[in-house]
Formats: sequence, C-alpha cells, structure tokens
Amino acid sequence: MADVRVEVFRTLQSHLAEIVTPEMAERAEKVAARAKATAPRRSGRWADSIHVEPHLRPGAFRVGSDDPRSVHIEYGTSDTPEHATLRKALDAAKEG
Repeated sequence: MADVRVEVFRTLQSHLAEIVTPEMAERAEKVAARAKATAPRRSGRWADSIHVEPHLRPGAFRVGSDDPRSVHIEYGTSDTPEHATLRKALDAAKEG
C-alpha cells in the first residue's frame, strides 16, 4: 500500500510541476526584471548580475545575484544604507 501512495504522490508532483513551473518561471523573471530596473547603479555590474535560477524544489525558482557585494547592497552596512532592491521587486510582484 505504501508503494502505491508513493507512486501516486510522485505522479501528482510531476503533473503539478508541469503546470506550475512555467507560471513560476514567468513570475520569477518579472521579479528579476523589476529588480534590474530599480537596482542602484554606479557601474551597472550588480544589476547585470541579477538572475533567475531553478531552486532545489521542483517548480520553484530563486531570484538573486552572484555578485559578492550583493548582500551589502541589499541589506546595507554600517556605512551604507540598505537598498532592498530584491525585496521591493518581490513585494511589487505580489501586489500586482
């Protein structure tokens, strides 16, 4: 009985991922585009590093940056204010 439940769960999970993944990818791309458009710019390097990548969970995506300075830009430091670009982009996506 347990084998049947596991197989049914895997089948449902697979079908759900097929339905949800394109929608979630589109939403993640919108968040990334908004973050890039509103990112603070000196050289543009940080804005250019914002990207979408698949998350470990099927159908989930991560919007982030691989720039080592991103945590300092997003959250600020003792010398610089936070910009919260990624959070604001996500909040804007939730609202509309």
